[in-house]
Amino acid sequence: MAQGAAAEAAEGYARNVCFTATIEPDAYNRPTNRLNTVTRGGTIGNVPTGVTAATATIVEDANGNVTDDGTHVYAYDPFNRLIAVRKKSTNLLLSQYLYDSSGERAATITYNASGVATSFTQYLREGAQVVYEKTWTLPGWQGRGASS
Repeated sequence: MAQGAAAEAAEGYARNVCFTATIEPDAYNRPTNRLNTVTRGGTIGNVPTGVTAATATIVEDANGNVTDDGTHVYAYDPFNRLIAVRKKSTNLLLSQYLYDSSGERAATITYNASGVATSFTQYLREGAQVVYEKTWTLPGWQGRGASS
């Protein structure tokens, strides 16, 4: 790998998709294994007519959390826990994640394309294991639960 410049490595062609990974050197210009961006796309052979390769760049924050995958924007709390997912093109909230005092996910709220909450899922735990999960959905916020 070249010193002082981003090193690019082709991951190959898995299921007719080309991936290119970009790895940035550390503050001292040493090669690292820290992935900076992943780009999907490129020229692919034997693809049916009318099908094109997609390109996406994945952006991470300083803690290694994916913050942007080209389609969605992700938000995290100070403890690096996912708290929200938004559609990048419209900034509409798609889902929110709530945590209890021990840091475990306590609830998930999902939203439709209009930004209206469509479901609320609550997780009850014994220690770190989910022992009961209940989801309320619109219309009428009807509940359905499942015990594990």
